[in-house]
Amino acid sequence: MKRITVMVIVSIVSSIVASNALAQQYGIQAKVPFDFTVSNETLPAGTYTITSPGNGLVLIESSDSRISMGARSSRNGNESTSGCKLVFNKYGNRYFLSQVLTPTVSSLNVWIAPSKLEKRVRLREASLKVNEQVQIAAR
Repeated sequence: MKRITVMVIVSIVSSIVASNALAQQYGIQAKVPFDFTVSNETLPAGTYTITSPGNGLVLIESSDSRISMGARSSRNGNESTSGCKLVFNKYGNRYFLSQVLTPTVSSLNVWIAPSKLEKRVRLREASLKVNEQVQIAAR
């Protein structure tokens, strides 16, 4: 009986590890030409790799691996018809990552909920001028 229990536990752990490895191998890379904010963290301009291991999380890592962070996300039904892209909300001179869209990897089609900081900036800028969305091509 113990042997069967151990085998079941080993197979469950192996499945979880394998699914996480598969999820993390699908990522997109984008060169962002401006500083931007994800959740409440401001990231400098640069090249980033975005992956989504599932569980409502998106991981963002700089190409030099000096910056790595996670953000809560939810899947959206949108997908890109013209290649991979990142969608940013722009308020004044501040950019906030809003969506990651791909034409093929549905686990990367995610929406990133606005942070408290983004909501504050949006309210402050709303009275000044129209807000914009900016899209950056990724590969």
